[in-house]
Amino acid sequence: MVGSIVDGSYSISKSAGRRSTTVARLSTTSRRSTDLTVTVTVTTTVTVTVTTTATETVTTTSTTTNQLQLTIGVHSGSLIWSLMYPESGSYPYWQQIKEHIKYCIVQFYADLNDDGSLTPTAPIHFPLEWGCEGTDFDNLMLYCQEIIRNGFYPIIDLFLNNFETVTESGLRVFLANWSINLGENKVIWVPCWEYNQVKAPGWGTGSSRSYRIEPTDFNRVMMMIRKVRDDLRIGNILLGAYPLLWPLDSWDYAQYGDRLYEDWLPGMRMADILGVSSYNAKIDEAWEEARRLYYCINQPEKPFFFFEYANDYPQTGSVVTAGFVNDSYAEIPSHSFVKVIIWWHGTKYTPETIEAIGINAASYEG
Repeated sequence: MVGSIVDGSYSISKSAGRRSTTVARLSTTSRRSTDLTVTVTVTTTVTVTVTTTATETVTTTSTTTNQLQLTIGVHSGSLIWSLMYPESGSYPYWQQIKEHIKYCIVQFYADLNDDGSLTPTAPIHFPLEWGCEGTDFDNLMLYCQEIIRNGFYPIIDLFLNNFETVTESGLRVFLANWSINLGENKVIWVPCWEYNQVKAPGWGTGSSRSYRIEPTDFNRVMMMIRKVRDDLRIGNILLGAYPLLWPLDSWDYAQYGDRLYEDWLPGMRMADILGVSSYNAKIDEAWEEARRLYYCINQPEKPFFFFEYANDYPQTGSVVTAGFVNDSYAEIPSHSFVKVIIWWHGTKYTPETIEAIGINAASYEG
């Protein structure tokens, strides 16, 4: 059965070979019974007004508390191209450590329309040509299902190309449809990332726009997304947010300092999962900056991810070494707020690097 929501009302239609449910289940199947758990509690107040006759309305208000159980220890992940596609040169090596890799991230770009549909703003391919392309709703669901079928927890970076102008009605239909069709499965959705770029246009490979989003727009829309998600009492779509972690010696940080993060904090606090992307060969600096941002957000009950992590930007061609991997994992005991490291990008890893990721992932996953 495939579920949908139209004009605020749920409807269910039969479809051969597909199963779905209108109930957002609050549990998920873990591949490892020893995983630690972090519970994010969401208290939702819903007011419903029902017209019973032409002249009478009845209004009821109910408050519910949903516990979103995210199964995590200190875990590792990588890009979908590396983990799932034999065409990737590193695929055979990631397969050798697959049992220790829990998270798979994929990046898409689309406009979210008022009717809840997605219009791709870049070409659609299956499989992805390298990991960042356009999508519509059917393609989005296909990737969610494939990632889950391969045993990974999906991180869906779906950048809303029209982020600043999305409507509450469009979000309501989209999130309800997505939740229904996920059924008992869960995803982490990041609706934009690295939004704290200084210059526009900045990079945004696969997208027709810069990643930069003005703080006022980011905070407003993140609050709206959170409100819609909670109003619908959706428990299987967790909201993530991550800025770019600027190296201290970068021109951008020298010019703007902590304002590169502070102005976006209200919107970041709407997320269930906090984090950063970090491309910095100075490991100690990167982890300490991550700690400082985490404390600045001041929501210690929430897990923190390195959603993208490497020693340099992929465009430079720098190779992530086994030594960099070992030294990065060695930071975990003194930075216990970090729960997940997503290694980026799979084309810049040697077999020795991936072996080191596997050894360390097994040691730290609990």
